Amino acid sequence: MGFMNEAINSILIYGFDVLQLSMITAYTHKDNIASKKILLKHGFVFNPEIKDDENINNVIFELCNKNLIKKKYKNDNSTS
Repeated sequence: MGFMNEAINSILIYGFDVLQLSMITAYTHKDNIASKKILLKHGFVFNPEIKDDENINNVIFELCNKNLIKKKYKNDNSTS
């Protein structure tokens, strides 16, 4: 496994499991095909609606914390 795959795994574990983030957003240059492939491999989804105001050449990918969403949905429905 490459070092970027290991880095993303560590970021996802820390962000979702430790910090309990609901979403992680990644920015990459529009022409960086390798970065786009790695983000997609890890479940990130391209979001064309969000623009990087500081760098027009960046594209933005997002990944939701499905476990946190499931937990919130379960908790919201259990109080009904």
